[in-house]
Amino acid sequence: MKKIIVDATGIQKEVDLTPEEIKYNEEQNKIWEDGKYDRTINNLRLARNSLLLKSDWTDLPNAPLTDEKKLEWQNYRNQLRDITEGLNTIKKIETKMKVENGKFVNFPTQPSED
Repeated sequence: MKKIIVDATGIQKEVDLTPEEIKYNEEQNKIWEDGKYDRTINNLRLARNSLLLKSDWTDLPNAPLTDEKKLEWQNYRNQLRDITEGLNTIKKIETKMKVENGKFVNFPTQPSED
C-alpha cells in the first residue's frame, strides 16, 4: 500500500506504508464496513421520519379530513413506522430505499389530501 507525502521542499512523493500504518488502515476499513448496516438503516429511518413529520398534521383533531381519509392517513403512517420490520440485511434496506423519479418506489403510498 502506498501513501502520498509532501517532502520538505513541498514536492509530493508516493511512499510505502509502514506495517503499522497498514494494520491501522485495515482496522479502520473493518470498522467502517462493520458499521455499514447501521448507517444504511439509519438513512432509511431518516427518510421515514421525514415523511412522518410531513404528515403529522393529519393526526390533529381539527385536520380538514373526512373520517375515511383520517383512517387512510393513519394506515399510511403505521406502514411507515413498520417499514424497518424484516430488514435484516443491507440489500433488503437498499431495495426498500430504491428511488425512481425522486420518489421511494418501495415505501407506502401517501394518501391524497382530499
